[in-house]
Amino acid sequence: RWSHLVLAVASLLFILSASITGAILTFDPLSHQTTGSVDQSQPIYKTIEALKEEYSEVFKIEKNTYGEWVADIMTDEGESQQILVHPVTGENLGQPQEQSNFFKQITAFHRSLFMGTAGRWIIAIATICLLLISVTGLFLVAQKLGGWLKFFTKVKKEDSAPYYHTVLGRYSSIIILIISISGALMFFKDSWVPTAVDTALDPYIVDAERDETLEQLSMFAPFQVPLSDVVKVEFPFSDDPEDAYLLETTSKVSVIHQQTGEIAESIEKDQKGNLFDLMFSLHTGHNMGYWP
Repeated sequence: RWSHLVLAVASLLFILSASITGAILTFDPLSHQTTGSVDQSQPIYKTIEALKEEYSEVFKIEKNTYGEWVADIMTDEGESQQILVHPVTGENLGQPQEQSNFFKQITAFHRSLFMGTAGRWIIAIATICLLLISVTGLFLVAQKLGGWLKFFTKVKKEDSAPYYHTVLGRYSSIIILIISISGALMFFKDSWVPTAVDTALDPYIVDAERDETLEQLSMFAPFQVPLSDVVKVEFPFSDDPEDAYLLETTSKVSVIHQQTGEIAESIEKDQKGNLFDLMFSLHTGHNMGYWP
């Protein structure tokens, strides 16, 4: 109980600052969910076919941190553009929106209180304090209700403040734990996520042979992966078989023969990087729909 109180008092100002700015930042990803209702189980080949039918030339399609699909295309007028596209129909949804200056300032304050490295350490310590407050609070609730097996039993209503503190704290504890743990892991990223291995492959196959019996994209095994697993697709620059597709998923990067669908080269990605991406999404709400 003493630890719970001291941690709360000592870190109150910083936790309050992080909480208020964090609450404001939840509206940033929500404003970008333009294709959130798309069936994420759809195979990526359908998206590729839709884009090829819709535009004269497509260079790349990539999913950004907001879960939107951004395509680099060339219009019929020969103009190169970067646009948001619907991953099912290929429809042009307009220009990608950059984060507004308002949200940029709120993000900077949320991360470091405008104090650089020192501010980042303060926020990190406050986040750890929030985690410890949540854990000690859970133990206090369990003790108050007579044990963990009675954790969700009815709370006896006495004074309003303690009653609502216990009830609201009990039901929000899981969310608070997830947000605080993910925030702490993001700060200490360098200590648990190794330096990213360069997985950039050259989308070019030396001495690739032309296949006269061209197969449909729907028959390419690598393009059967669902949208939810795809990070980026780079398209061949020409019909030359040496120019290949480059497909990046959450688990690997592959160079794919554009006529046969065979994987010419592939590199597995570090799964710790994917874990960090998950922590980022849980903490920020980016690409997570209406996750709080």
